[in-house]
Amino acid sequence: MANRDNSLGFQLYQTAQGREARTELLRVKASTTIYPGQPLKLVAAGVSGGTVPVVEPITAAGDVVYAIAMGYAVAGASDVVTVLACTDFRDHLWRTQTDGAIAGTDMGKMGAMTATAADTTLKQARNFITYSTLAAAPGDISDGTLWEIKGLVPEAGNALGAYADIIVRYSYTPQPTA
Repeated sequence: MANRDNSLGFQLYQTAQGREARTELLRVKASTTIYPGQPLKLVAAGVSGGTVPVVEPITAAGDVVYAIAMGYAVAGASDVVTVLACTDFRDHLWRTQTDGAIAGTDMGKMGAMTATAADTTLKQARNFITYSTLAAAPGDISDGTLWEIKGLVPEAGNALGAYADIIVRYSYTPQPTA
């Protein structure tokens, strides 16, 4: 049976050392809708005294992931709303999908994320790892090949090939600054 093309962005698969994922409420940049599973970039850093970071969805390969959205939020033209996000995501494993026919020999390779239009009916991100970007060695922030493929999600109906559900880890470690 073929895998379904049903990317849901990045879903938390497993936390590091069995601990709970740390989540925070982050401000969403005006006129930006955030969907669960979307990697977010830092737009404005928070400061002590209660100001929280301002984030927006990643749309290009050169953006550093600051957090991954775990909730849905709509911002109007002049609104600032909050969204629940995982900010300690680098130590965790994430479930996502690839668009190409992934093979066992692709495990351990690095790939770039493609930011696609979210599913506005299901209110869910549709980002995935782009198969054509897979490389044996990590790239850099400019080409976005920063997601390491750790394995295939072990569940019935998921197999190597096109649209496989895979387990990935983000490999870029420096904390971004706005």
